[in-house]
Amino acid sequence: MTGITELTVRYPDVEAVATMRKNLKFPNAYKSDIVAKEKLHLGYARMFQMLSANPQIDVQIFPDLESANKWIGATG
Repeated sequence: MTGITELTVRYPDVEAVATMRKNLKFPNAYKSDIVAKEKLHLGYARMFQMLSANPQIDVQIFPDLESANKWIGATG
């Protein structure tokens, strides 16, 4: 979300992507992190997080890349 400067995405767009992910079956569970620094980005990130409730996907939102990488287990 950090690179977004203008948002033309609306609720139906977020809902469509979230619904698609919600109904997918994966071979393994995984983590998905979203970095949202601005209030608008945070709002969309939370909307996406709530709508894409798939038990195989752990979606978390972070204010910065460092926190997101720490949670996801990235090194370097």
